[in-house]
Amino acid sequence: MTSIPLNKTKMSKKFDATFLSVHLSSEGAGEDAYQIDSEHGLSNDPIGADRYRLDIDLGKITFVHHHLMSMEYVLAMRMKQMYECYTVRRQQLIVQQLSEKIKALKSAESNCRTLYEQNKYADSPEPKEFYDRLVNYQNELRQARNQRCNEMKLDRDLLKHLLDVWKEIKDIRRANGYTTTSVKLIIKQISGKKTKHYEQIQQQIEEEIEDEITLADEQYQREKEAHTKIVRNRKLQETRKKEAKKRLDKKRAAALTSDNIDGDYDQNDITIINEEDIYVPEKPEPRKRDEIRTTILTKYQSAIRPPDTCNKKL
Repeated sequence: MTSIPLNKTKMSKKFDATFLSVHLSSEGAGEDAYQIDSEHGLSNDPIGADRYRLDIDLGKITFVHHHLMSMEYVLAMRMKQMYECYTVRRQQLIVQQLSEKIKALKSAESNCRTLYEQNKYADSPEPKEFYDRLVNYQNELRQARNQRCNEMKLDRDLLKHLLDVWKEIKDIRRANGYTTTSVKLIIKQISGKKTKHYEQIQQQIEEEIEDEITLADEQYQREKEAHTKIVRNRKLQETRKKEAKKRLDKKRAAALTSDNIDGDYDQNDITIINEEDIYVPEKPEPRKRDEIRTTILTKYQSAIRPPDTCNKKL
């Protein structure tokens, strides 16, 4: 029987208890044990804090790591942990759920785009609302796709590390000529399933590329229109300044022969001439389709692999 104060003891080792008995008690605790109030379940700890005592019976403890473990045992425990994480992720279906979310966002974005195009020139606040909603859907869609790519990369890296550790274990067993653990990794490959999955991923990537190209074209058109508007305003400003300068020069020339001068008019022209020049940014350039395609393919390069590279025997 082991007595452990709950607020003092921290289990620093992971354990697998095949037989575990836990109960609150004060019998046979010794001089240092806290006495439990049987009526209220509180202790008379001299410090003043309410404490309980936990009695635990352990039948078996499995260490995750120990300094006396062999290298094969360390790798075996590491592989077990990675396999548990891999199994949990497979059960959670994170990538599949994100794919369904992307489909829903894509449908909502398409419907919102249709409503925006139908009411773009309406004299009401609806076009602005539809446009803001459309931009939100596009941002959420991009975020969901990036998150799915990251989750796919996590699954890919986890599986790769799992296979690497298993290869190290086999190399150690081959070098030693014996085994110290009974761990074994069985790899099954279902013919045809991986090829179909790879084709689906490729289709989704192509859809993302087309969407990004469309968004890039729309952004370029907006930037182009904004740049054209700025250039037009700059030309109008230059014209107004030239006209104001001519009027001011004419008034100043007339001042030499006459004292009847409209001072307010002169001041308005001076204000126009002293206006800060409108800044004209560089003309926007459209994004190249090949550049967009290369960027997205590079993003997915470390998250997926062709099915023919998965046929290696391990």
